[in-house]
Amino acid sequence: MLFNTLKIRWHDINAFNAAVIFGVTIAIIFVGIFAASFPWWMSIALAFVPVLIYLSFTASHLVFFLILLLILNAIPHKLIPKLPFGDGGLEIYDVLIILTLANLIVKSMIAGISLPNKLGILIFPFIFTLSCVFVSFFYTRFFLPNPFVLAEARQHLAWLLLPIAVLSIDSIEKYRAFINVVLVIGTIVAAIMIFQSLTNINVIGGRVEELDRFNTDITRSTAGGAIYLIIFSLYFFLNASFARHLSLWVGIPLLILLISGLLVTFGRGIWVATAIGLVVATYLYRGAATAVLIPIAASLIVLMAIGLVSIGNPRMGEAIVDRTFGLSKEFEGGNSYVYRKTENIEALRVIPNRLFMGVGLGGAYKTVVTTNNTFEGETRYIHNGYLVLPLKMGMHAALIPFLFIFATIVIARRAVTFSFQDSKHIPAAASGAFIVPVITSFTQPEWGVLPGITAICTLMLVLLLHSRFCTFESRSVF
Repeated sequence: MLFNTLKIRWHDINAFNAAVIFGVTIAIIFVGIFAASFPWWMSIALAFVPVLIYLSFTASHLVFFLILLLILNAIPHKLIPKLPFGDGGLEIYDVLIILTLANLIVKSMIAGISLPNKLGILIFPFIFTLSCVFVSFFYTRFFLPNPFVLAEARQHLAWLLLPIAVLSIDSIEKYRAFINVVLVIGTIVAAIMIFQSLTNINVIGGRVEELDRFNTDITRSTAGGAIYLIIFSLYFFLNASFARHLSLWVGIPLLILLISGLLVTFGRGIWVATAIGLVVATYLYRGAATAVLIPIAASLIVLMAIGLVSIGNPRMGEAIVDRTFGLSKEFEGGNSYVYRKTENIEALRVIPNRLFMGVGLGGAYKTVVTTNNTFEGETRYIHNGYLVLPLKMGMHAALIPFLFIFATIVIARRAVTFSFQDSKHIPAAASGAFIVPVITSFTQPEWGVLPGITAICTLMLVLLLHSRFCTFESRSVF
């Protein structure tokens, strides 16, 4: 009687319809169990999964942009729940990276697209890096077991952003959108860092702490790899404003915001590297004369930025000056210098004894720890980005940064040399910004942590995609 009312005839239900009905039924059961077993916010997050899966097939570049926003904290990390997995949690962007790459590889194979051709010269360091990580992971997992191997291995998932980007950004319009996303990330994170430093409220999950024992009323804020996109944005807007591509009424407030974001990091290494990168970016854009004029203009904007942050905390300007000229005190016995010196000594002691496979991903190497404020994982952590790879994966892994640096120099030369003049500020800014992590990696583990690798990959992609879409062989983006 019921089936007659609904006018359902069993012989009209073919195999496809039956599969759909079965799938929907299983999905409903799964959602019900999920809602009953996990917190309410997990059920809300589940509703977005089909949307993300759909986008990964139809607009994978948008998923790539979302991954950048998540990793680099333009979407605050604390707002994004972790997916339950093992003893800890799985970040949403981990799943998105794997899902999107798998989809793009299948689509490229069907379409006959060659990934090596898309990556160009980056294919060699890319394959070498994945090989090092793969071998080290399995060696550590089965011969040097430790509970942290997966945590350190997943840091290198960021290298997979290279194939995701070159396969998903396949038009000049998507490249334009990519540049805009990078600028948005830099600007948003700079604003968040200023807010954190002035309010002492941690928004993005990085370090928000007292500057030092002499400046307990000053709060410093860090942003991980996003700092390099702030620097790229700074160079971009400086060059664009100088060339009148951008109104000064818009450019100067943006520059003050970005410089203020850099200042509240109170990172002397970042400040020095940014100054060096600025000279390179301006020289590549307009030559030697501009390489002098723009830094002078930038110095004036720095004074404006100091004035801005001093409004929120009048002692901020004094602390910035003390930090700038207090380098000798740091070398004489500052905690930061002592920690890094101890780490380097310990690492250089261990590496010769573990030449082939290192201590393994997640492996400890330090026997000496700090006397105060010891943090979890201190015996595994090292600040030096050039020592972290041979220390963890063997001496051969020391080649990884240098292979990528060499490849980037080749790409940057082409991108700058053959770029249209009205878009030349883009590769010039990316080239200058890329120099910054190359310098700071002596004191920061950028080649071994997810945010650092993500920022480095982003800058390399700006150069690679610019050389593909914005040289004499193509039309200009801006």
